[in-house]
Amino acid sequence: MNAYAWFEFAVIAVLVGWSTWTVFGRMLPAVRSRLLKALGRESPKIAAGCDSGCSSCAGCATVAAAAPKPDEQTVRFDRQSR
Repeated sequence: MNAYAWFEFAVIAVLVGWSTWTVFGRMLPAVRSRLLKALGRESPKIAAGCDSGCSSCAGCATVAAAAPKPDEQTVRFDRQSR
């Protein structure tokens, strides 16, 4: 194997590892948090409060400013000209 093949292998390995870590964090956040604590690192804290963007309390200015979406939407079919 030449140097380029090793470089290519390393880049792909880093990308696959990063992708796996990201998906693992999204699908199993509690397990990832425990794993980080076991490794001696602190997991990122989840924001709470009105400025967190969760929109659970409906008290944020951004939630109040957003227009509500209608429950039903009109579907329109157009004939294609030949």
